Amino acid sequence: QAKLMGGTSFTPHGLGGWGQFTFGTGRLNSTNYHFLEHETKADTAKFDVMVVGSKNEFAFKTKNVSAYVNFNDKRATFKSNDKMTVVQFPQNKYICYLNRFSWDMVTEQMDLGGGETDTTKGKNVGSKFISVHPKQDTLNFLAPIAKYDLKKYIISCKNVKLINVADATVYPGEEGKVTIQPNAVMETLKNATIIANTKTKYHKIYDATIDIAGRLKYTGTGKYDYINETKLKQTILLNMIKVDSGYQTVGTGVVTPQDSFKLNPEFKYQGKIKVFGPNPFLRFEGSTIIAHECDMMKRYWFKFESDINPNDMFIPIDSSLKDISNNKLYNSIFMTHDSVHIYSAFIAKRKNFNDKPLIAASGFLHYDKATKRYEIGSKEKIRNKEETGNYIWFHRSYCQMYGEGDIDLGVDLGQLKLKTIGSIMHNIPMDKVTLDPIMFID
Repeated sequence: QAKLMGGTSFTPHGLGGWGQFTFGTGRLNSTNYHFLEHETKADTAKFDVMVVGSKNEFAFKTKNVSAYVNFNDKRATFKSNDKMTVVQFPQNKYICYLNRFSWDMVTEQMDLGGGETDTTKGKNVGSKFISVHPKQDTLNFLAPIAKYDLKKYIISCKNVKLINVADATVYPGEEGKVTIQPNAVMETLKNATIIANTKTKYHKIYDATIDIAGRLKYTGTGKYDYINETKLKQTILLNMIKVDSGYQTVGTGVVTPQDSFKLNPEFKYQGKIKVFGPNPFLRFEGSTIIAHECDMMKRYWFKFESDINPNDMFIPIDSSLKDISNNKLYNSIFMTHDSVHIYSAFIAKRKNFNDKPLIAASGFLHYDKATKRYEIGSKEKIRNKEETGNYIWFHRSYCQMYGEGDIDLGVDLGQLKLKTIGSIMHNIPMDKVTLDPIMFID
């Protein structure tokens, strides 16, 4: 069952020896053996396991351990002579720091570590596994329980609490199972949880399926809960999670009109949704539509790109505003010269190409719950009406539109220069327009 290449010393104290002691695919090297009838002991030894059928290819390597081999039980047990010993897995391109391990010579399974448990709340314990693959940037994790299959060369870990990858912390699901195949390939993690990023902990992605390719690279899919101002939870499927060039977690999902997704009760949404690790808010790259009860003004989905704070929502609105079909939209009170009348367009199309806006506003779209008004203007103007600048609001129930700021009467009188500042109120159902202007004449 075993072979010694070295020497023996037979004394009244027993049979000792030194050299290379080979049993199965295992190979011990020590300067001081103690041989019993069915057992072999060594206080200090180097231990290797060879690849089946090979004389110089290793599956497992370590040194400076005490060894105990029992040929009746077909089991070998090893303990580190230091606090931890380094074990190499050449087939897997991994190393491990552990204090003990044992080898079942029948099943060719190796138990790694002492099976540590988390006895202190929040403390991460276990044997430390580190990838030495040149493209994995020392990916590492702690495993309280681990086994090594010497037939298939697979490292199987359980109760792995977390793995740090790029800016994120990954919590493996399914009892913390992590499996390392040959050539440092980590099997896909299922039902995992991602916290991005490790410092801010802004985002939680759950029910995730993840492939970790290195300490700075992972990809996958998962679920994310968006909670709007009313605390309504809406689940987003992130169909692409990855690490960007700055080693930050980025997740992208898409919602369709059939999903009935709402930024808040006053804004429906369709399009892309992005999670970015360092940013506390989600980024929306799609289209939204406002909710109002004014049948006389058609509503349009309009495109925007912005980070959105659901508890203080400001949606960017500028002069290049377009609907979902790329048609131009306006936020103005218009004068039409063909029939000389005034009409309002709040995120809507104008009637004729040559209609002139009396007053227009851009900046941000905001909804005031207290007054039930959609407002457009600069953030400063929306928050403090005493600020200067053009400003428009539209009442969702009464169908009234109000604007203040620079009024353009659309006339050119040559040497006579006009500048008009004031306000316009348009009662859309009554088709009544009230102007309160100040006119400067030069």
